[in-house]
Amino acid sequence: MRRGRPPSEGKYHDLYAKALALESAEGVRSVFVTADVLTIPASLARKVSSRIKEKTGLPRAAIMLTCSHTHSGPVLDDRLLGMYSLTPEHLQTVKEYTKQLEDKLVQVILDSLEDLEPVKIYRGNGEAHFAINRRQYSQAGINIGLNPIGPVDSDVPTLKVVGESGKMMAVVFGYACHNTTLSSMQLCGGLCGFRAGRSGSGISRNHCDVLRRLRRGSESESTAGIDPCETAW
Repeated sequence: MRRGRPPSEGKYHDLYAKALALESAEGVRSVFVTADVLTIPASLARKVSSRIKEKTGLPRAAIMLTCSHTHSGPVLDDRLLGMYSLTPEHLQTVKEYTKQLEDKLVQVILDSLEDLEPVKIYRGNGEAHFAINRRQYSQAGINIGLNPIGPVDSDVPTLKVVGESGKMMAVVFGYACHNTTLSSMQLCGGLCGFRAGRSGSGISRNHCDVLRRLRRGSESESTAGIDPCETAW
């Protein structure tokens, strides 16, 4: 649902929550989680991390909860509800979905912690150049637009996890670009969804296990200046 618009009319593709659990040789564990939602409310993060600590002993500091910031995802309880024209029935649906998401986030974390195996981890850094600064300056002030001379962060930091057989098991990558809003009223992962393994795009043609974008601090300053699905990385 978007501000002032009716609820979704179905889905363009599935939305995902994914988890990557890591354990060092010394037995120190951590989990990286991504989800196709606009944001993860603090109240939801507390509930998820509390349940994980109760079940596994893993502290909150060892759980990284991130979101793709898709603008075409479900509304969540306790966050930005004033932006939407919600009826009492809508609010009840939001509360029920938020509880379902909590349960699914807990389960995907537990599943990842129970599926550990020996791996090698590689890190690297690439570049992508479709983002453009979206702070457009004028005599009247600053508006959301396209600013081709504004600063952008072109780095694509990447983490690759490879199993003992040589098979790539997971990829985590980041890029500072706003998850551009699509025009349809269907649920969709947005820019991040297409880059992370939907519709056979990009690296997902050959590697479909865990492919995800990591939100970065400066992404609110940038948007896609060209169609990222037609852009080589």
